[in-house]
Amino acid sequence: MGTNRKHRSLPKLPGTLRDVNTFEGDLDEVRIIGARSSLLDGMTIEQSALERCELGSCSARSMKLYDVEINHCDCANADLHNAVFDRTEVQNSKMTGVCLLEARIKDTLFVSCKCDYALFRLARVSFSEFTECNLRDADFYGADLSGTVFTNCDLRNAEFSGASLAKTDVRGCQIEGLKVNAEAVKGLIIDPSQAIYFMYLLGIKVLR
Repeated sequence: MGTNRKHRSLPKLPGTLRDVNTFEGDLDEVRIIGARSSLLDGMTIEQSALERCELGSCSARSMKLYDVEINHCDCANADLHNAVFDRTEVQNSKMTGVCLLEARIKDTLFVSCKCDYALFRLARVSFSEFTECNLRDADFYGADLSGTVFTNCDLRNAEFSGASLAKTDVRGCQIEGLKVNAEAVKGLIIDPSQAIYFMYLLGIKVLR
C-alpha cells in the first residue's frame, strides 16, 4: 500500500574531490580520509565525503552538513546538539550514544549504523530513512519523525513518547519494548505482526 511520501533527495557531490586528512581549512568538495578531531563546533562541510574519520566524543555542536557522504566513521558519544544534516548519507558508522538533540535532519539516509543509545530528542527528521540500523535504546522523545522510514531496524526499548509519527513507517523492525503513548501512535505505519504488540501496549482487549 502506498504512503504518498516524498522521495528523499540524494547528496549532490562533484565528480572529483580533493583528498585531505585534516578538518582544517576549506571543507568544500573534499574527501576527508582518516582525520581525527575533538572539536568541530559550528563547522560547515559541503559537497564532501568523510571516510574512516575518528570523531568519538567530539564536540560538534551546531555543525552543518550539506551534500555529504559519511562512511566507516566513529562518531560514538559525539555531541551534535543542534546539528544540521541535509542531503547526507551515513553508512557503516559507529554512532553509539551520539547526541543529536534538537538536530535538523532532512533528506538523510542512515545505513547499517550502530546508533544504540543515540539521543534524537526534539529533533526534526524529514524525508529521511534508517536502514538496517541498530537503534536499540535510542531516544526520540518529542522528535518530529513525520514520514521517516525505518527498514529492518532494531528499535527495541527505543523511546518514541511524545514524538510526531504521522506516516512514520516501522514495518519489519524489531519493536519489543518500544515506548510510545496513545497520542503519538496515530498515523504510525506498522505490519500485521506488530499490531498485536501495539494493542497490548495501548491496553486494547479483543473479546469474542
